Amino acid sequence: MNNIELQNNIIKNVLFINDSNFLSKINSYVKEYISSNKKELLKIDDIEEDISNFKTFEDWNMYIQTVKKTNPNEVIPEFNITNSELLKLIWDSEHSETITYEEFVEDIKTW
Repeated sequence: MNNIELQNNIIKNVLFINDSNFLSKINSYVKEYISSNKKELLKIDDIEEDISNFKTFEDWNMYIQTVKKTNPNEVIPEFNITNSELLKLIWDSEHSETITYEEFVEDIKTW
């Protein structure tokens, strides 16, 4: 049984418990565990910051590399570019001005 199945099983079983004292004990055990293991329990997606919170690409790139623990020089086979190059494309697109549909169509012709 994997963790998700086990979690679901626990939740289903807890729903059958009507003893408030026992439920309080369970709750305190869970809170205690979470409190003592907070750093390990945090998921990357929960702490990821919005790109607009960074002033430079270098700052954002360093943050992403630290949080995601990725190798900036690793090549992404689907795109045949490195992680850093992909992040730079994302950064540039997020910080570029908007264009009209017609400008977009013209731009595509140059690709």
